Amino acid sequence: MRRIKYGLELGIRAEMEPIIRAAEIARKNNLDYFLVPETHPKMAGVNAFDALERISDRGGKTTIGTGIVSVHSRYKEDILRELNRICPPEGTSLILGMGASTDYIAKMWGFEKKYSLSKLKEYTMHLKYNLGPDQNVRIFWGVSRDKAKITAASRLAPFESVRDLNPDGVILHMETPGEAKRTAEMLRETMRESRRNYSKFEVAAIRLVYFDDWDSDWRDSARLTIANYTANNSGYIPGLKRAGFEVEVDSIRNVYSQTKNPSLKLEYASKEVTGEMLEALTTHGRPGEVAEGLRAYGKNSGVKAVIAGMDMGKKDYYRPENIKNLEELAQNLH
Repeated sequence: MRRIKYGLELGIRAEMEPIIRAAEIARKNNLDYFLVPETHPKMAGVNAFDALERISDRGGKTTIGTGIVSVHSRYKEDILRELNRICPPEGTSLILGMGASTDYIAKMWGFEKKYSLSKLKEYTMHLKYNLGPDQNVRIFWGVSRDKAKITAASRLAPFESVRDLNPDGVILHMETPGEAKRTAEMLRETMRESRRNYSKFEVAAIRLVYFDDWDSDWRDSARLTIANYTANNSGYIPGLKRAGFEVEVDSIRNVYSQTKNPSLKLEYASKEVTGEMLEALTTHGRPGEVAEGLRAYGKNSGVKAVIAGMDMGKKDYYRPENIKNLEELAQNLH
């Protein structure tokens, strides 16, 4: 029976102290991964590299890393400098999750969102060539389109390269178990054709998680999150439609684009997210029930790692008394 790895990632609104506490919980319970997401510190949350520097000297066997850092947030030389200031615990690697972002986030960083796949390839090869072998940095692509997934599993560099300059894995998001299974099979076949070793390639999936007693309005939070990704990232559309949500996807995007008031666009679009979409794209309940749901997702999806993504709706939901749910979830996943 294959072993599935598990990890935690707090949502983009989490500030530094809850992140540090959650990292301690992940390590205490020997979870495989703890990831820190990033949008822009002026918008929400933290600079992911600042957070990793704060938690990198805490010891333990848990592998730490970024969730998805946008290639439209920094130049490749800047990311290299950020990585060079982080020293993960001995015996573990450091994960750099990289992907694209929305136009809005790219503009906040002072970039234009274009040539995302080309930049992913360029950044990956530059970083892997210039990082020292003892740094043990693994690069995972956060991608939603099949073309990018296939590129991640193919060879970016010829066989003659002195170093392996290829991505080490992918991070999936907003994929039903059926879609994630299709992706895993596609990656396996691509790597076979490219003569790459699938056993050394990570296939991780972030699963949106909500605790019923943490966020009494969790359904509203989940609908906003799903609507936001659906309306602002066209890469998710094919997979959601293959999963049977063609009508919902078109409705969400139509309402979002046709709503004139910017402050109401997401709220109105979220009302088009059906109960069926919520059940297909989230895991919710008490901590023990969530752990059971994550194990079922891992078993049915074919991925190698499942990351519990705590995408809570407000930053004050991360107050200390609610951290007990994370502790109980981690204990059940251990």
